[in-house]
Amino acid sequence: MKRVDVVVLGRGKVGCTLARAWRARGWKVALRKGTSRTVPPADLLVMAVPDGAIEACAVRVAESAASAGVTAAVHCAGALSAAALRALAGRGIPVAQMHPLVSFARRGARLPEHGAVLVQGDRVAVAQAKRAVRVLGLVPISGPVDPGAYHAAAALVSNGAVALVAAAANLLVAAGLRRCDAGKWLGPLLASTGNNVTSEGLPGALTGPVRRGDAATVARHRDVIAATCPEQLALFRELVVTQLDVARLIPADERAPRAALEAIATLMATSGGLTVSVGSGRRTKPAARSRI
Repeated sequence: MKRVDVVVLGRGKVGCTLARAWRARGWKVALRKGTSRTVPPADLLVMAVPDGAIEACAVRVAESAASAGVTAAVHCAGALSAAALRALAGRGIPVAQMHPLVSFARRGARLPEHGAVLVQGDRVAVAQAKRAVRVLGLVPISGPVDPGAYHAAAALVSNGAVALVAAAANLLVAAGLRRCDAGKWLGPLLASTGNNVTSEGLPGALTGPVRRGDAATVARHRDVIAATCPEQLALFRELVVTQLDVARLIPADERAPRAALEAIATLMATSGGLTVSVGSGRRTKPAARSRI
């Protein structure tokens, strides 16, 4: 079999998107099912299969990959280390974790410019993965990184943002808008927030009434949520308290007055089910969380 630049195992959203992107840049790519037992010679073997299938996939192709002279192998799971590929490592193939910090909602989606990719593992595999990442316009970030905490952070933003949109959509309906338009209105808003996080970082990306110390507006938000979507009050409180933490990190010459931030903390502390330390903005007793 002819040698290729990359073999991708897995024809799901991640596998198809990466394969298409590499082909668009002139790379020779073999896209195979995740259940394949054989692979052609390649500089990089990429396992884009579900987390729970990675170890079995590695076992299935280990003999073929070693015989074909695969230079290195990686998997795309965020929560698993390179140890998930121990079957390949046992055959002398350098292995690594290569997790794109990107949300894949459909096959063949466009990759974001300068998106990050966590790469950690054996030196040779890391070098091959970084080369493959950079050609896509992505930015490799190196370990060592704890996969569990890293992936929890990624899921909190990527998956949690969708949950926030779902919660906000309920309020838009209460405001008189159509639920089917939620993506049209909230998507660009979410994108602008993402741009702010990228360009300004924390705490600079924080905007809105908590940053300004506008307790009256925060109170109005609380009241309308209580009246229209009371099951989301716990989520609202948690987010306001976390915003207070961020607001307190703003440089003193730009930060809202201490008394104004304390007023918001007091408002959350007296909203029921949540005890907040006014001085720090942190909760001291967790609120019961309702489902959205």
